[in-house]
Amino acid sequence: MKRLLAPANKHVLRKFVRGRVLLAFDFDGTLSPLVARAEDATMRPRTAALFTAVAHRYPCVIVTGRRASDLKRRIGTVPVAAVVGNHGADSAVNRIEVRRTVAAARRAITDIVASEPDSWIENKTYSLSVHFRPAHNTERYLAHLRRAVGTVPHTGLVPGKNVLNIVAANAPDKGHAVEQLMRSLRCDRVLFIGDDETDERVFRHLPTSQLLGIRIGPAPHSRAAYLLDKQADVDVLLSELVALKDQEAAPAPGAPDQPGVLGEALELMRVLWALDHSLHQRSKLMHRRIGITGEQRLALRLALHAPGLSAGDLASFLHVHPSTLTGMLSRLSRHGYMKARPDKNDRRRLRLEVTPKGAKMLEVGGPTVETAVASVLAATPDDQLSTARAFLERLIAAL
Repeated sequence: MKRLLAPANKHVLRKFVRGRVLLAFDFDGTLSPLVARAEDATMRPRTAALFTAVAHRYPCVIVTGRRASDLKRRIGTVPVAAVVGNHGADSAVNRIEVRRTVAAARRAITDIVASEPDSWIENKTYSLSVHFRPAHNTERYLAHLRRAVGTVPHTGLVPGKNVLNIVAANAPDKGHAVEQLMRSLRCDRVLFIGDDETDERVFRHLPTSQLLGIRIGPAPHSRAAYLLDKQADVDVLLSELVALKDQEAAPAPGAPDQPGVLGEALELMRVLWALDHSLHQRSKLMHRRIGITGEQRLALRLALHAPGLSAGDLASFLHVHPSTLTGMLSRLSRHGYMKARPDKNDRRRLRLEVTPKGAKMLEVGGPTVETAVASVLAATPDDQLSTARAFLERLIAAL
């Protein structure tokens, strides 16, 4: 296995991700650090921001041993194309038969697991995970489990880290699931990254011409061609993927058919108008999806951030005329998101208060302006960000 992030291998990633490539990820131990309790697994904030940025640029999927519903809750608003749970079994055509096989396996091992302290069954309907804590009798216990599962036709075992996964042998595994997703999303190649034995099914299933397999941590037996030394290196990989896609999308300098020939001033004005148009389009999409515009949600965030903010101060923050703000506040109040009360010291001034309903609206995910901005911020170096902010502030002052 070669280190993907080594300088000598940078060209591998650059070449592979050109064009229509699918990015597929495991979750536990890959996007999320491994934790003692499965229910505590979560992405680090920076990983989540970078993953969001990547998902805005590439078709992304997650194939996990977890239930799909459990995983969707953990990734929040990241715009992935698909989540497949149960080690790929969610993509089975005959799910009834898979469910029956898993139920029979559960009956065969229930008493064995119940007799072992610190061991329990996670029943995910289309697969089982027997969790255990290592002890002096672990090998004997696992052998007992394997014998019991072996009495149930059409079952299979996939070992993990302090877990034994029980699957239906006739159900799709992660390899089949990733191949199916690649074809359904009309991609001709897939980059897959995982960290344990269930992920080896992907590394073995797809040909190297279609797969860039990456395993986290050294594993001499692995069929993955490349590795990341540790889980935290996922952030570096995600950042590289964002940069590569942005470079691919950038126009060639001086190309005669590009708008850059307009000159710096006109080119910047074109970009600013494009940004303004994009903000309005995303705001309209927000209104259709979650019932509130980008500007209205920003007003709520500012009012929540500064309790008792006056209507005049909010108008200044938003750079809108007070009469424009009046209409916005009226709509927010009508929907029960905000209240306006007279100032105790000056009855002519209104103090704004976000209602519990308004605070709950700020927790709603989806294709918001905030998620788009956050994804770009996460992938932008601090020096570039400070330079861009200073430039924009000077431009605002000049205008």
